[in-house]
Amino acid sequence: RIELNGLFWDTENFSINNKLYFNKIYFTRDEVAILDNHKNKRLPTNEELSDLFDLCHQWDVQRKGVWFANKHNELGTSKSLFLPATGSSSILSPNERFDIGFKGRYWSANTNRVNNPYYLWFRDKNHDLEYGTFSQMLSIRLVQDI
Repeated sequence: RIELNGLFWDTENFSINNKLYFNKIYFTRDEVAILDNHKNKRLPTNEELSDLFDLCHQWDVQRKGVWFANKHNELGTSKSLFLPATGSSSILSPNERFDIGFKGRYWSANTNRVNNPYYLWFRDKNHDLEYGTFSQMLSIRLVQDI
């Protein structure tokens, strides 16, 4: 785990004792609700996800994702967090993968006023928060309060 912005960030999608949970890359929002609060971990909020981009960050062309760190010289080291551009999938077509290596999508804890879940998306030059549907399958990165 990595400490950034007053939180401990998991360095993997979701793991228990360093083993990837169900060997999954993508989770529906309902699956995340079951995993949420495991060992006092939770999904980051919209604000916490957006705040990552206030840190030093850099797109990694070879690894296809974004590094985040408190200092520029820590990018790509053990003191930085890497979010790969894992793309997404859907429960309607779980064997199809979209935007791998091009766009990263990570679930947020927040929902909008009609209960649609938010997620952070990013690519090499920009990022934003959008809301999705419960049928989408996206990556997660759990956090823990310090």
